[in-house]
Formats: sequence, structure tokens, C-alpha cells
Amino acid sequence: MVVSAMWSRAILSHRSRLMHDVPRPPSDGVVHAGGPGGERVLLIGGGPAVGWGVLTHEVALAGHLARRVARDLDSGVDVVVHADPRMLARDLPDALEHLDDLSSFSAAVITVGVNDALTATATSAWTTSLRRALGVLEASGIDPARVVLLGIQTVSTIPTYAGRVGARADRHRNRLNAASSRLLSRAGCARLAMLSDPQPGTDRYRDSTVYAQWAGDLAPAVVAALRDHRQAIAPSGDDGRARIQDLLTHAQVSGDTSIEAVLVDVQAHFRASWAGLVVVDERGERTVVSSGARPLPDPGVLARNASQMAGPIVVYDARRDERTRADPIVYNGGPQFFAAMPVEALEHERIGALCVADPDVRTVIDVDVTVLRDAARRIQAYLRSAASRDR
Repeated sequence: MVVSAMWSRAILSHRSRLMHDVPRPPSDGVVHAGGPGGERVLLIGGGPAVGWGVLTHEVALAGHLARRVARDLDSGVDVVVHADPRMLARDLPDALEHLDDLSSFSAAVITVGVNDALTATATSAWTTSLRRALGVLEASGIDPARVVLLGIQTVSTIPTYAGRVGARADRHRNRLNAASSRLLSRAGCARLAMLSDPQPGTDRYRDSTVYAQWAGDLAPAVVAALRDHRQAIAPSGDDGRARIQDLLTHAQVSGDTSIEAVLVDVQAHFRASWAGLVVVDERGERTVVSSGARPLPDPGVLARNASQMAGPIVVYDARRDERTRADPIVYNGGPQFFAAMPVEALEHERIGALCVADPDVRTVIDVDVTVLRDAARRIQAYLRSAASRDR
């Protein structure tokens, strides 16, 4: 056991030296694609998740996967990357447990195995580690049906391992992939997606073309997982909206501060007097959760307009903006700065808008709409996760 551990460390240390000059993006990152919808996909592990050979996750696996899934679902998608070039399967459960926002993801993609193939991880240890990882995900609310395990790529296609070391690793890679298939077959839920080999004839490390090819291999499994999840939590008519209202009411009366924490962050970022989640329905507009002193008059009408937009709405100076300057609200103590992002829940049903307001005007350089978009997605993820647990 000690000899095996020492051998593993030696192999990984040697690999680290070989790969030192290979370009790659920062280990963690977020890529968004599509519209304002809020699917969040976790991409965690080593190997393909790292993005070897390119400098940004936009053109690595994460970026191509986000765009492919967004296109197939006709929905906005975030792919959140947590990559570690040295990760082994045994490291995966602890890495998952240390993610604070694990429950906010709609699906998870696991990409470990190249290091395990190189260090000849025992198939029993491999299976145990994967089983533990699935358990961590399930405990956080991500059931195995929303997990995709990426099969280990052919190691000898990596330029650094094109010789005998790669051939030996390929043989063990086959054993580990077979063990994964057996595990997931017994579980009857998590998906295994295999990667096709890059085109032969190049000694360059991975590039955008290869990552696009791999995203094509992976996307169908991710899309299927997300569609199954949507179907499982999809509301029907008034019952669906009633469930959302129940969730919001429960958050208020139970002291659940998940949404309020998001609003506090938004209010602080914009240095605004108020931020709130405004629900819009046939009965009108009402603020259900807020942070700060509510502006008077209440910005409900502006929130209704925002809830009908495809993306964020920003009013930098209400008295000069043609959308608001004729509205009496802006001359009767109403906010001069207003920004909002539509919020969806469950089957992409608009429930209202995340709003921020202040009596002082802003300029374009004062407002980062990505903060609004990210905050809206956090609220959407909370509502979907809560709805899933509620069932």
C-alpha cells in the first residue's frame, strides 16, 4: 500500500513536470451560454475538464458544452468548472464535499480517470471512490439520474504519453471504464458518456476543435439528464404556481435566508438602498423577500415590465430614460436608478424579477449586469432545488 502510494505520487509528480509548459485556463471558471434561463452544470475533475492546450474555458470543454446544451435545450446554461490536474478518483468525494453551492446544480459531470489509469488505481478502489462521490451528490440533492460520468479518454492519444507508458495506461483505462459501466448499470441511473479519439496525425495538445468534438460526445447525456430533471419537477398550471408561492412563503416564515442572502449581496454590490424579489401574477406585483429600505412608491410596475423582458433591464436615470420619464412614479419619490433581471422557476415559468433600486442615478460603468444574471440564477437554483426536495 505504501509502495503503491509512493508510485502514484512519483507518476503524478513526473506528469506535472512534463505538463508544466502546456497552456491551460485557470483551474476554476464559469461559462454562460444561451438566454436568461438558469440551468447550472458542474464540471469537476481532471483530464478534459482542465482544458489542456487552450487559455480560456470559453474554447475548452466547458465552453463548447455550455453552447451545445443551451442550443439543444433552448435555454440559458452555466457550466461551472472545478478542475484539478492532479485529481484522482479518491480525491473526488472530498472535492465535492468542499463545494459550498453543490445543491444549486441541475446536473454534474465527473471527469476523472487519466491519472488513475497512469497510476494503475485498483478497480475496487476506483469503484468505491465513484460510489462515495455519487453518495455526496445525492446527499446534496443531486440524484444519480442527473450525474454524468465521462469515460476515460484513450491515454496514448495524449502527446506526452504516446509511447509505452500510454499503451500500458490504455489497458488499465479499459479496465476502469468497464468497472464504471458495471457500477452505473447496477445503479440504473447515472449516465456514462464515452469520448471519441481525436483525429490522428497531430502532436499538438488539445485544441478548440477537439473540445468541440468531445462536447458533442458528452452533450446528449447532459441534455437527457436535464430533461429528466425538468420533467420530474415540472408543475402543472395553477398547481405549479401555487407550489412556487408555497416555497416562497415557507422561506419567509421558516427563517430560511437563502434568497435574502442573495439580495444582500446584490444590494451591497450596487451600493443600493434596496434589492428585492418581486413576484408578478394576475393579482399584481408584490415583494416577497427584500434587503434594505423599500423604495416608495413600490417599483412593482417596473418589475412587471422587467419580468416580461428576455434579459436584464437597466434604468440608469429614470427622469432621462424614455421608458420611464413619463411615469409619475419617478417624480414622486420613486427610484432614479432601477435594474432588474427576470426570474424563472421550474419549467422556465416566469415568476417575477430580481430588482435593485436607489434614489441616486447611475452611469453605465457603475452597473455590471452579470452580477444581476448570476444572482437571478442563484435564486432560480434555490427554487428548483427546493421544489425537487419538496417532492
